[in-house]
Amino acid sequence: MSAGAQLEALAVPGGRGRAARARMSEIASPLAAALRRAVPFLSRRRVAVTAKPARCVPFAELAADGAVAHVSTFIVRPAGGGSATTAPTRGLVLFDDVALARILDGVLGGDGSPVTSGAAPTSAQSALASRVTGSMLRAFGDVLTSRLSLAIEPTTSKDVEAGAAVVLPLAMEGGGAVLLALPLSAVARDEEAAEPQQVDSGIAAAMTDVELDVVAELGKVRLPLEAIARLAVGDVLRLSLPLDERARICAGGATLFHGRPTASGHVVAVAIERAASEG
Repeated sequence: MSAGAQLEALAVPGGRGRAARARMSEIASPLAAALRRAVPFLSRRRVAVTAKPARCVPFAELAADGAVAHVSTFIVRPAGGGSATTAPTRGLVLFDDVALARILDGVLGGDGSPVTSGAAPTSAQSALASRVTGSMLRAFGDVLTSRLSLAIEPTTSKDVEAGAAVVLPLAMEGGGAVLLALPLSAVARDEEAAEPQQVDSGIAAAMTDVELDVVAELGKVRLPLEAIARLAVGDVLRLSLPLDERARICAGGATLFHGRPTASGHVVAVAIERAASEG
């Protein structure tokens, strides 16, 4: 995992991540059965499908995984449409190279032997895989609608969700796995809507003594490295800001207040005029 992916994974709220993994684990067996229904040769050949433990990873990491041979995207929305402000999100169905080779061979009448050339799928193979994925999504959708009140539908969009995914690997006996990746925000939406958890009073008291850098920022300017190397005492940096622009007071990367430069005694100061939430 790259450093950026590790940081993004660490940013997944622990409580939401655990709750989402638990919900996926509860429906793991029905989803494994749904995969066998969607790919009939698995049942005919008595190929068992086992759900592995769910995990939370960034969608960007999934999209960059070199072991994935085929990816199909689908839309996720609350069953029944949800509220008018509920925006649909996107999930993924991913095949590793062994799973893709076995499923395509089985669909075309073969025995689904776990043999793969390691070559990239052809356009015809990708098209067939997308058709098979459509059958999987219908089977998965029955489970997700009844168990998580989520509706899913295929989409041709190749856009990948920006946040974290709850991933359930469905491993086929003999080799190969299909991964179902749902947005964490969709699986854990009940936790988001619930009342915030109470913070332990001892932790809250300890946090009040933590020091943060508070930055009063008037503006920024971007310069080529060559121009920076030529800077000298007496040069003037022009900011693309009006003279009455207010300074931003930030902490931890978040803007808290807006204020105006002034003086306090013999030092430069910023007088706070309004909270950032006031526009």
